[in-house]
Amino acid sequence: MNLKKFIIQSVVFLLSLPVFFWLESGFVSKGGVDLVRPLIFAAALTIFMNQNLRKYLLTIALSLLSLMVPFYLFWQMDISNWLGSLGVGLLAIYIIEYFPKLIKNGFIDKF
Repeated sequence: MNLKKFIIQSVVFLLSLPVFFWLESGFVSKGGVDLVRPLIFAAALTIFMNQNLRKYLLTIALSLLSLMVPFYLFWQMDISNWLGSLGVGLLAIYIIEYFPKLIKNGFIDKF
């Protein structure tokens, strides 16, 4: 990895972490657990910049969503909620990453 790419990914991580933390808890932290999901989302956003790793994150997101179902069926609502929201968040990041490509190809009109 060259230095320019490393710097860009570091800046993206450092700028997206406060955004995801604000979306998660509104900058009012109740403990260290509130920082886990924003860290995962910020890391996922920087990993999506690497074309080779996108399919692995999609697999992880779908695995989290499928793990949510058995936890829900066995009345583990807190774990099910955490896994489901993490999986949906990763899928949302995955879909949002393709918007520039869809706009470039003309599938979505610029407004």
